Amino acid sequence: MKATTLDEYLERYGPTLAETAAQRFDPLHRPTSDSPALPPLLRQPFPAQAHAIAGLVASLKRDKSVFLCAEMGTGKTLQSIAATHALANGRPYRALVVCPGHIVEKWCREITETIPGADAAILDDGRAIAGLADLKGTKPTGPWWRVISRNRAKLGAEIQPAFTTSLRSANVFCPTCGATITDAKDRPVAADELAEDKGRCRSCGDALWSEIGPQRGGLNRFCPSRFISRKLRGLFDTLILDEAHELKGKDTAQGLAAAKLASACSKVIALTGTLIGGYADHIRPLLFRLAPASLVREGLSWHDATEFNRRYGRIETVTKSTEVIGRGLPKKKPTTRTTERIRPGIVPGLFGRHLLGQCVYMTLDQVASELPGYTETIIPVTMDADVTNEYNRVRTLLRNTNAQLSAKGNQQLLGAMLNFLLVYPDMPRGWGELGYYDGGQFTAVAEPNDFPERIDAKEQAVIDLCHKEKSEGRQVWVYCLNNGERNVQGLLAELLRSSGLKAVELRGNISPEKREAWIAKHAPSADVILSHPMLVETGIDLFDKRGSYNFPTMIWYSTGYNPFTLRQASRRAWRIGQTRDCRVFFLYWKGSMQQAAMNLMSQKMAASNAIEGKFSSAGLAALAGDDDSCHAALMRAIKTNG
Repeated sequence: MKATTLDEYLERYGPTLAETAAQRFDPLHRPTSDSPALPPLLRQPFPAQAHAIAGLVASLKRDKSVFLCAEMGTGKTLQSIAATHALANGRPYRALVVCPGHIVEKWCREITETIPGADAAILDDGRAIAGLADLKGTKPTGPWWRVISRNRAKLGAEIQPAFTTSLRSANVFCPTCGATITDAKDRPVAADELAEDKGRCRSCGDALWSEIGPQRGGLNRFCPSRFISRKLRGLFDTLILDEAHELKGKDTAQGLAAAKLASACSKVIALTGTLIGGYADHIRPLLFRLAPASLVREGLSWHDATEFNRRYGRIETVTKSTEVIGRGLPKKKPTTRTTERIRPGIVPGLFGRHLLGQCVYMTLDQVASELPGYTETIIPVTMDADVTNEYNRVRTLLRNTNAQLSAKGNQQLLGAMLNFLLVYPDMPRGWGELGYYDGGQFTAVAEPNDFPERIDAKEQAVIDLCHKEKSEGRQVWVYCLNNGERNVQGLLAELLRSSGLKAVELRGNISPEKREAWIAKHAPSADVILSHPMLVETGIDLFDKRGSYNFPTMIWYSTGYNPFTLRQASRRAWRIGQTRDCRVFFLYWKGSMQQAAMNLMSQKMAASNAIEGKFSSAGLAALAGDDDSCHAALMRAIKTNG
């Protein structure tokens, strides 16, 4: 019988493909039935984890850097700690961990719970970091670990604009030559479009930002990554970069700090559960910073972003021809304009040429054979007729005006347009006038009508889901992206409480270092907890191993379009130690920009899963479908479908 889906194909031919791959490649470590020999540890890894640790060690003996690409919940922390310890082979060593701020204490705890006699501490202020200079030229006396938060590592001098702005327009001018600052297409750039600490004048090359020195005094504002890379090269034997996918930015402060630290350490282990977010370019900056050899051999340089995407990404080329006929004159030659757009998708050659030799992969089912089930369910919801009519009316006005502005190179309306199209169906009140600024003057385009507060179909779907899950003894975590000016999360929490559920909100005013304690305090008695997904996407488990709380059900009230956040946050409960099946629900309004966002996310998820060796036609990935049935990007969807 012919295989009709990718799942069926892999189930039928997977063993043959695996056997062929094993014959063609010579792995650094071959897993056998017996666990590899490791140095004494206070916690014993599972057999699959032990083989991954052996693979990491073998790779680091050959190369400077290695990626541990393991699904959320597989124990990346334990594996990287054990690999660092095993690599030392009984010798004293120093290791540095860079991680999100809310899990620095968790890292220290796991180090001391894993490595016998480990000295682990947090580099939490300038004095502790400056004190590292006392170790220069000395040798370690045992397993010596230091942990620093990602934000602390990037801190440095304050940055202020050096450019000047116009009182009568949004134009920005060079502080040296006075030229108008433009983008690559020679269009004027507004001040809010200039990324912090980035950019130079295209006319004279002068910097558009300047350092103004420490503002809080003392040692608390100097840059740790710069200090270590300049003054303490070689002090640390191994660097561990946790959640490395969040360091992918080409010119971000966190990405630059990671690059400085990597250059100062002998070995680097980069940890991630989501290596690529659907686009090939997501991995390019990380590869150049940590493992550039294969790229250099191929003739690529740091500045060859376009060429890299041509080879390993998916680029859509659109050619438009316009036939111009002059009034009363002979026909003129047609004009042709070609544009290129990067679309979700990755050429398989990227894996074979640049990732296969740099990565150790692991999935949850390899670690825990008794892991409970995991399902994703898509729930499209129909808007009320009156909201639909108003949504379409305002969308048409915004779309037509945006088309006129875009023809002049003006993109100012796009941001307001995208926000309205994504959020209005969830909060159809309190919007006021929507428009754009031109020459310092605000021009209104539309003012959406308000609708009285009522329980709409999407809210009712969440209420019903939460009650159903509670009837089965299951706690629910709801993800909502809007909890600020458009406080959709707060409204939903009130509706859940009015329906008889105990619902509490985890909000951004709870500092990262206190979130674990907040959850431990409020989770045991809650039926539902609501939060922005970014508050818990990394390092936090949504169940207590002692059984005081467990959130095996997650509901995405809104998803946005960041695949890293979606994948990380969706797996917060499905991990080692979970005893219940995990269910994830995604809700969106049919016919709205939320549907376009879901389609875009499905393409990104399918591409990123494929490059990590996971192919499926189920759940969110099933929405990907054929290219022609999905929007390639939200902005393109705005311009073409509004």
